[in-house]
Amino acid sequence: MTTDSVYSANKSASGRTANNIAFPLSYGSADLQGFKFIDTVCLNPLKYQSADGITDAVLKKNFCVKDFKYQAVMESKGLEGCDGILGLSPKDYGTHSILPMLKRTGLVDRLIISFSNAFHKSTFKAKFYEDQQSYMTFGGFNETQIVGGFNGLFSMPLAEKALNP
Repeated sequence: MTTDSVYSANKSASGRTANNIAFPLSYGSADLQGFKFIDTVCLNPLKYQSADGITDAVLKKNFCVKDFKYQAVMESKGLEGCDGILGLSPKDYGTHSILPMLKRTGLVDRLIISFSNAFHKSTFKAKFYEDQQSYMTFGGFNETQIVGGFNGLFSMPLAEKALNP
């Protein structure tokens, strides 16, 4: 855990390497170097100067997952200004998957992430919508954003493989 707004595995008080084997990783056009790492990952930032005041209740309130395994990036070329990549797949890869870990620990009810994109305040449509900021919701969705609320949701069959390569 680190109190900085940009994550640095080297500054984390609770993190540790899972092994000392460096790995290369390509992500799109970016080339990355790092190590397998284990740390406490929180969706809400913690505002503590030391680990002394961080209780299990604080971790739960801030949607934290203990002993989360991931690949900590130490060097990057092509992702300047980015402190890492957090996969949001609902597929369960064990302790490498944030969404299933949140569900397993009881922090979310469903393997869902929803996004609400606000209109920029200078656009004509902005004055017709309550939400002035974009946000994402882990484990559910904001029913007020859906015409007809929950009943406004519906399922559609997936496109055939030829249409969805």
